[in-house]
Amino acid sequence: MGTRAHGPARPHVATSQDLAADPAGAAATALDRLPAGPLAVHIDAGVLDFTDTPLAEDTGGRNAGPTLGQAEQALILAARDPRARVLSIGELNPTRSAGDPDALPRAADSIARILAVTGRG
Repeated sequence: MGTRAHGPARPHVATSQDLAADPAGAAATALDRLPAGPLAVHIDAGVLDFTDTPLAEDTGGRNAGPTLGQAEQALILAARDPRARVLSIGELNPTRSAGDPDALPRAADSIARILAVTGRG
């Protein structure tokens, strides 16, 4: 029941700084630590650098967290994993992109590229 000889299994946590510094490495490390079985891939727009991609309700992420491109790199790696079954996107608030009319189309293009690698999208 989720225990090891040394106690309960602890989930791997990749910070937004880890993801920004090495998107593929952070994703690969997280994927390597997951058990066999179906995988739900999730991103919350609130972790993105708000300055790069203003799509979240929380504007406190200015110049913090991964850019959309960095997140896309990690998500493409996760989407290619044969265990991947679903892509979930949270807290995407299009009204926040009023000052950057290209933000929502860039996000949609990124989502399309992620889904394209699954061979199912």
